[in-house]
Amino acid sequence: MSTFKAKIISNDLYHEYKRLGIFGSIVLSVGITLSTEILPLGSLAQVVLFVAIAMFSYQSLKMQRTMQNLLNRQRIEITGEAIKTIDQNNIVSEQINICNAKEIIVDDRYTYAEDSAGAFWKMIAKKPLSNNLTIKSKNKEYRYQFLIESHYMAVQIDKIISGWKREGYQVVTFQETA
Repeated sequence: MSTFKAKIISNDLYHEYKRLGIFGSIVLSVGITLSTEILPLGSLAQVVLFVAIAMFSYQSLKMQRTMQNLLNRQRIEITGEAIKTIDQNNIVSEQINICNAKEIIVDDRYTYAEDSAGAFWKMIAKKPLSNNLTIKSKNKEYRYQFLIESHYMAVQIDKIISGWKREGYQVVTFQETA
């Protein structure tokens, strides 16, 4: 049976930092192009632009570290039988047995930022990519948002969901309205 492992997005600030990081990359690219192609070599404008690029790069690095800190708190492991959340110390902080699920709500499509141009532009337009899974049991609802970083990960979660459907679990697809 497949196992899906991913980092849990525990704070919506992650999406804002991700979006700012993309804008930052574009600004850096334009700045570097300007400084090397358009401005005269050794000019004051070029020096000022290089200093601005250095400061911007430093801020981008700090933002990248903050994003990693937002992701490194917990991870999720999903199998056909259970969903586990695991903390930084590799201790299982929560385990839900799928057989106890009254309903499992899955996204229409699990994706990652590099998956398509549409996903990229959706993130830019402040409609962040969010990969969600909700488990409803008799007396509690568990909702997880996690980061899919590769095509392989998207395939793994799809295999597990297909297995749940084959086993007869109540799997409902959530389709986001545009």
